[in-house]
Amino acid sequence: DKWISIFLARQNYRLEKNLSAKQKFVRMPVRLIQSVIAHLLPLSYIMRKIDQISTRYNHQKTINQGNLTFPKPVNFFKGVDFIEAEFEGRSVFIPSGYEINLINRYGDIGRLPPIDKRVGHKPYIMNLGEEGK
Repeated sequence: DKWISIFLARQNYRLEKNLSAKQKFVRMPVRLIQSVIAHLLPLSYIMRKIDQISTRYNHQKTINQGNLTFPKPVNFFKGVDFIEAEFEGRSVFIPSGYEINLINRYGDIGRLPPIDKRVGHKPYIMNLGEEGK
């Protein structure tokens, strides 16, 4: 959690949208300071630490496994065997029976949803100041 928090602070110090003006006034300087401190560490170092922690027990038999980068109950598996698969050119271990997990989350994974049902990330509008400055 610590290294993920440092990574997130380094990547983004934006505040939640539904904060009162008073909450923003208090949290904004704290988030800014966290972001500045996080930038003192190279991104490669932070990513290496996350990778080291995440793969520490790769070759050890365990009962419980989980996705440490998104620690939600749906990302933990008990008593599941893992299989090796290729993902974006890397060899990774994934839970056997992963199809059930994907179907529970996304429905029919064999077909793309209709075009009108496809959603992506919301775009962000960046204000870069006056043109030419």
